[in-house]
Formats: sequence, structure tokens, C-alpha cells
Amino acid sequence: MGPPCYNVFVSGGVAYLTVTWRQPYGPPDANLLEAIDVTNPDAPKFRGSYGREGSNWAGGFCISNGFAYAILGGLCIVDIRNPSSPTLRGFYPYTGFLYPRKGDVFVSGDLVYVADVSHLHVLRFTGLTTQASRHWPLYR
Repeated sequence: MGPPCYNVFVSGGVAYLTVTWRQPYGPPDANLLEAIDVTNPDAPKFRGSYGREGSNWAGGFCISNGFAYAILGGLCIVDIRNPSSPTLRGFYPYTGFLYPRKGDVFVSGDLVYVADVSHLHVLRFTGLTTQASRHWPLYR
């Protein structure tokens, strides 16, 4: 049995997955964003991955303008213009994201919206770093 895959997004013939590799009885070895070439669905091919070690889970992600915005132990902004060599371009610490596997990520312009079960985080991606610009609790 393989590692749990939490989300999938297909762009330009490449399927991107968020995955958590776990030891049998311990913390995760790594959280990954994997790229699989699916231009021939009968013979998918691994293209590349970006990974972060840590004890947090992989979660939701979104792809916009050649970047993947993925929850991988924090919000990682990964340049995927070359799927064989994904490269980290920005990171926002995990602090405050609850239950990332149940969350979602959406990008509009330079704003990144991260929703978990109890909060909406609005972040601005400025190029090489990500800064929190606002944080609102959700009210029901």
C-alpha cells in the first residue's frame, strides 16, 4: 500500500499530488508535492517532487501561473514551470493552520487564501517570501 494522497490537480498534462510518506509507527518522513506526467494515461510517468520533512501533514493546494501553493508543513510556494525540478520560492509557517488535510487553498492575483476548519488566512505572495496580511476566524 502506498502513501496517502490528499489532493490532485491536473495542469498541462501533469497531475500534481500532495502526499505524506509515513513510517509505520512514527511521525511522517516527508510531505511531498509530486508531479506525474499523464499525457499518456495508459503509462503515467513520475516527473519530479518537492518535499519537506516534518511532523505535519500534507494538505490542500492550488496551481496558478506556474506555481503550486501547497500545504506541506506550512504554505509552500513551489515553482512548477519545470515539473521535473520543482523549486521552493516562498514559505509561510504552519502556525495557526488547523487540520490542513481538511483545508483548501485558492489564489487570486498576489493573494493566497487558506481555509481550515476554523479560520480563513489571507496571505500576500510578494515574490520570495510570504507575509500574513490578514487572518479572520470563520463564524457560523
